[in-house]
Amino acid sequence: MRTVGREVIGRLDYDLLIANAKHPTDVCHVTIAEGAAHRKGEILEILDGGKCDILGTTAAANAAAAEENAEKEGTGTEGATAGKAAVAAYILAEDVDASGEDVIASAYRSGSFIRNALIVKEGYTLTAEDEAALRNGGIYLSDAML
Repeated sequence: MRTVGREVIGRLDYDLLIANAKHPTDVCHVTIAEGAAHRKGEILEILDGGKCDILGTTAAANAAAAEENAEKEGTGTEGATAGKAAVAAYILAEDVDASGEDVIASAYRSGSFIRNALIVKEGYTLTAEDEAALRNGGIYLSDAML
């Protein structure tokens, strides 16, 4: 049997991150901060120095610093001051291993995305402020069944 012309040349897989084509989808390059492997679909925040990490990293660092300050002062964490607030800015477009060094990766900076397909740091919850920051940057979130 001849198979010439019947072989699979390429294939299109549905990206479960993108909700629709209402808003233009734009991709850019970002620098991922050294320290961990990252998965496609992570919401990225911009750290000091312009590098990016998963959303919730700054909140975790602020909580750790507040707890450390409270231990030094001998008071509860209720009176601890919050550090710099994180700004949600991008959605990671590919899996990246930044365990050993900073890595340049592709990220979405605009488009319509499925909210429940996106990933934030364990223990962190996406807030209304985070969604507003994403929306102001051109990233729109909507609900969809996965």
